[in-house]
Amino acid sequence: GPQRAGEIALARAGGGRITEIEAEQEHGRPVWSVEIVSGDVEHDIDVDRDNGAVLRAEQERADDDD
Repeated sequence: GPQRAGEIALARAGGGRITEIEAEQEHGRPVWSVEIVSGDVEHDIDVDRDNGAVLRAEQERADDDD
């Protein structure tokens, strides 16, 4: 569930504060999309809802507006 996805994402990001967890579809696969802020870095991590695998992990400066 979202709690476990948050734990997996936090471990991948190396810590931080979860700002958002959403259930989404990425390339036809159900994922939890987790946003984490750690210092001035924002992590966007997709965790597979079926098996907990990290499918995507990106990071950017948190002060970038896109």
